Amino acid sequence: DYLRAERLKKQYQLGLFPQKYALSPKEADLPDWSSVSNKDEWDLKMAAYAAMISRMDAGIGKIMDKLKATGQWENTVIVFLSDNGACAEMLNDRAQRDLGEKAYAESLTKKAGEKGSYTTYSKEWAALGNTPFRMYKQFTHEGGIATPMIVHYPALVKKPFQTQQLGHIMDIMPTCLELAKATYPSQYQQNSIKPLEGKSLVPILEGKTRTPHPYLAWEHFDCRAVRQGKWKLVWSKDTKKWELYDMENDRSELYDLAASHPAKVQELKVLYSDWTAKVGATKGE
Repeated sequence: DYLRAERLKKQYQLGLFPQKYALSPKEADLPDWSSVSNKDEWDLKMAAYAAMISRMDAGIGKIMDKLKATGQWENTVIVFLSDNGACAEMLNDRAQRDLGEKAYAESLTKKAGEKGSYTTYSKEWAALGNTPFRMYKQFTHEGGIATPMIVHYPALVKKPFQTQQLGHIMDIMPTCLELAKATYPSQYQQNSIKPLEGKSLVPILEGKTRTPHPYLAWEHFDCRAVRQGKWKLVWSKDTKKWELYDMENDRSELYDLAASHPAKVQELKVLYSDWTAKVGATKGE
């Protein structure tokens, strides 16, 4: 809890979140750090994760150095983001399948970060990684689907800035097409291609206010959500009920407004149902 509070304080200082976004409470099944006996093991899990991030950062730096050395830096678009929030999943139920018997047996003798190890930093560290949000990868609460994105393109973005405008990963393709002045085809090898549903991020990169998506919807392992404007309707496979949140004032999803706004719940449920019919996702209730 101390580290989550300190992390949120730093996020406020960096302007990543307005201070009206509060810290979500610690889940009941997460132990207090003071009660943990195997602190060295947990330290090692985070150290292995931090080492992975450090190596990734160094690799990205090498790519950037090469772009500068070859004169391509100013005209290269770099987009960096995660595909989901922090991961609370354990590998116990899949390690044997993923690795095979021999490598799996060896992995059981290894500490986190050692050659041959196969582990995660687990729910305990994922809760810190997702500060200030609730839930994790696989869920459709903000802790599962909200990720920051960094774009570097000197030819267009002249000075650094931050924005809270909402985007989706499907917006990347239209952005690349617009920057490359390319046209997305309607047919390929005599087969019709469905049109892109994303919206170019170029207006945002230019510092403008982009016309938002009419709505966005998600479904993953029976976790569902739909967002329109400031409203987000979300369903967890654990609670099996719809929750409604005001994302302008409660991005941490702490105050469920479903009971006080039943008409809005119904309106968003219709949008979600329409979307599932279009894409073939779980319809829900």
